[in-house]
Amino acid sequence: MHRHSAVPACPWWCPMTNSPARTALPSLGSPLNLRYGGACAWQLPPDQTCASYARSRLTTAMTALGLPTDLIDDATLAVSELATNALLHATHPTTPTPWPELWTWARVHPSPQLVITTFDTDRTHLPRPTTTPPAGETSLATSGRGLGIVSAIAADWGVHPTRSRFGARPTPGKAVWCAFPLSEPWPRNCLLPPAQAAGRLHKLLTYRGVDRVLVSNAPGVSLVSLPCGLNIRVEPKSFTFNDTNGHPTRRPLLDLQDLAEHLIRRTEETTKR
Repeated sequence: MHRHSAVPACPWWCPMTNSPARTALPSLGSPLNLRYGGACAWQLPPDQTCASYARSRLTTAMTALGLPTDLIDDATLAVSELATNALLHATHPTTPTPWPELWTWARVHPSPQLVITTFDTDRTHLPRPTTTPPAGETSLATSGRGLGIVSAIAADWGVHPTRSRFGARPTPGKAVWCAFPLSEPWPRNCLLPPAQAAGRLHKLLTYRGVDRVLVSNAPGVSLVSLPCGLNIRVEPKSFTFNDTNGHPTRRPLLDLQDLAEHLIRRTEETTKR
């Protein structure tokens, strides 16, 4: 059984119907759940339709959220560059290596933003933005030059090690992401019993292949412990953990998806996969 078929067990994941034209490509999540700590993910075709498919999926999700047209235009331009970059570094589809992937979720700390991420399995090429291609070359998308466009229109962007969401098992790779501001009103927080929030974080991490994640519960507080040494304190409104400099950081429960990705990044950087 493929891993994506088991995802609905996590309350903030639910299946999304695949496009009739691409019935073989799986997807996860409902766009409307992005307001409440959910996420959407799509496997991308490893061919010349990769960018257009990513634009179509993201446009549909953002339209369902009622986001403004100018934001959708900027985000789809960015995702076209990200998807093209991911395709360039994706392995041939006849190999067992996962195809490129597109993920999106919202975060509210320090301000509401839509995070758009592509995944590929090549960690040897870490893109850096530049708007000036070398002499004789015009393709902005080659070797990360398309990220100059992303850098110019997005509020933030970055690259980090991560693991795939689709396939029979999690596969190491890299995430290239960008973020766009979300206008008010956007939900800022929610209340949830700590044991329930800790359980959801545990499911997201174990689904992505982070083993030996421990959860302990006490009245009014829970603790999620990762094998890399990170401990996340879970309270009714927030997650608290130490950042890479050892400083305490607090994130609202609605930032579940962003926190999970951050913890997977920290795990991958610690294990150096």
